[in-house]
Amino acid sequence: MTVDESIVRTLSDRVDRLDRENRRLKRFGLLAVIAIIGVVATGGAKLEDRELILRDPNTNKVRVSIGTNADTGSAGLQIFDRQGRKRIALATRAKDDAPVLIFTDENGNEKVQ
Repeated sequence: MTVDESIVRTLSDRVDRLDRENRRLKRFGLLAVIAIIGVVATGGAKLEDRELILRDPNTNKVRVSIGTNADTGSAGLQIFDRQGRKRIALATRAKDDAPVLIFTDENGNEKVQ
């Protein structure tokens, strides 16, 4: 294999990986939207101050929120654990609308993707 072929192969592998990641994020977003529509349709959600909030029926803690930031125009989806701690956030960055996926562990440490 020549150097040029090696570079093309490497780039092709990277594009394939990025395509797979992009498809995964699109599926996650679509599933989240479908789930939210289902919850709203059954009356299990409430609009609160520019946010769609889903609460745990037993503890009344927020489990899911979807909203926009009036100051920056960014939008986001946040998923909380049973203790009310944010665990997953999918949002758009205010400066360039780029997608951001953030995982938060039980200690509050964030891993941005």
